[in-house]
Amino acid sequence: MEKKTPDADPMKLGVLRDILKGVPARDRDHDISDYFERFITPKLPFTPTAKTPLHATLRVLLIGTSDEGSPFAKLAGHDVLELIWHFVRHEWARRFFTEQRVRRAPKVNDRSSIAFAHVDMINGSRRGDANWPTPNGRYCNMMPFCMGNKMTLPEEFRCYFPIVEQCLATLPKADRERVGYLTVHESVVEKGTPQRRGGLHTEGFVREACDTSTGGTCLKEPYWHRWGFGHAIGEGQFDGGIFMASNLSDTTQVYNVLVPEELVGKGGDIEHLRSTLEEVLPHPARRRTTIRNGRNRDTDDQEFPIGPADLNDGYMKQVSWPIKLRANELFWMTDHTPHESLPITDKDEGKTRQFFRLVTPGVDVWYAAHSTPNPLGIQPECRIAYYDKFTGKTTVEEPKEDVKGEKAARHGERFYLHGALRSWRASIKQEREARQRINRFIRRLIAHV
Repeated sequence: MEKKTPDADPMKLGVLRDILKGVPARDRDHDISDYFERFITPKLPFTPTAKTPLHATLRVLLIGTSDEGSPFAKLAGHDVLELIWHFVRHEWARRFFTEQRVRRAPKVNDRSSIAFAHVDMINGSRRGDANWPTPNGRYCNMMPFCMGNKMTLPEEFRCYFPIVEQCLATLPKADRERVGYLTVHESVVEKGTPQRRGGLHTEGFVREACDTSTGGTCLKEPYWHRWGFGHAIGEGQFDGGIFMASNLSDTTQVYNVLVPEELVGKGGDIEHLRSTLEEVLPHPARRRTTIRNGRNRDTDDQEFPIGPADLNDGYMKQVSWPIKLRANELFWMTDHTPHESLPITDKDEGKTRQFFRLVTPGVDVWYAAHSTPNPLGIQPECRIAYYDKFTGKTTVEEPKEDVKGEKAARHGERFYLHGALRSWRASIKQEREARQRINRFIRRLIAHV
């Protein structure tokens, strides 16, 4: 993909004009595009867009380098400016995370600050049919399908639909008619390497700006009794977000904070925030709070989870460490929750890891280079990008306009309408049977009068 020139991007020029308001008059005569390319662009940690505007503090720093009356003018063209911005961003993130954790404290209980929640257990939930299928090397990534219709999944992935239904039970009913995105990964992973994407990252870069869920919101937390019953007693309620689970313990790690978009790098990368997160969450990573025989345990896979996953000490304090997911724990998290895939350890060497992820509707872009198309023709409800989301280079040839999946789309629509018709027929049948029962009751009642 060719790099756009500054003249082709009005947002860049708009930001630059705001910056140049503080530039001495004699410097304003320079060509704006040339000034931007030579002096401004190299200093920006990201390209300003409508979704990621230039941070006010960074703008002040850039203006200062062009103002002879400012001490920052002496830093123009020096790498020390980047170092200053690094420390400013670190302090900003630290304060943001700290204030966020205060809002989540039980006395305040601001649910908009909940980063993740333990939905239920696979192979042990109240829904007895939610179990891991026998692994068979299945793989798909962000494959679109109608979330409420099992028949819109390819046959080899329908064995995962009970887990999908476990997630749907916590979402608005309207989501059943929308397109979600399934990821399944079954493989043997070498020791010391992660199965999925390593390094700290979020998924917040894939949501629509108008998405009301803002990347996921916990409306009601799942209820885990303090006695420990092995499954959630009360279902949670969520709006948007991501569901994730694995059949191996300690292979996924989540962090109890939410990262704003302004701090997220390319492709959702937030590795630059690791030192900040280690300062805010200073204790070593561990599993969520569990109990067995009246005592907390950290090593036994038969331990029973208790209380909210992000609280500790009698549900009165937020956990101050990253949480490692145990086998079969189905977690929900927002698009802005930091997480990472961990390397396989000695105890799991040679085992097949099964990974499940369900991304709820409302994504902004579906990347064809990284995602699996649905062979049944179900299309993503968003813009399709044919370039690499990390490098920006075109890696998949965009189909011609006249054959752009029209046949596949009609095929997928037929599956969707078939499922809707079956549901309608079932409801008509139930209504007819209910009417017949009422009529029989009335006839018996009249006979006894």
